[in-house]
Amino acid sequence: MNQKEFETKIEELMKVVNKTLKGKGVEYQTNKDVFSNFITLGEQLDLTEYQVWSVYFSKHIFSIQNAIKNFPSNPDNNLAEPLDSRITDAVAYLFLLYGMSKRNKQPIDNN
Repeated sequence: MNQKEFETKIEELMKVVNKTLKGKGVEYQTNKDVFSNFITLGEQLDLTEYQVWSVYFSKHIFSIQNAIKNFPSNPDNNLAEPLDSRITDAVAYLFLLYGMSKRNKQPIDNN
């Protein structure tokens, strides 16, 4: 795969991640706060929202690692959920973590 093909694939992934965040986000929010699921569950379990995020994220990484362990030559082989979907979810969770970390901070001026 050359650089241009790679960049095209990344752009495609970003579109799917954005769609995933918008679609699934609504399903998990109990109010208009994007992070309400993490906050509410954290309160119930006496965890921080970051710790809840970590548990959720670990699940996605575990499923990717398991696919690679079980099918090292072709991790997309015989999976109930395609590897692309697992990757999309993991990337989406990294965006959620980024959002959490930026929520109460002032924007950085790059000029």
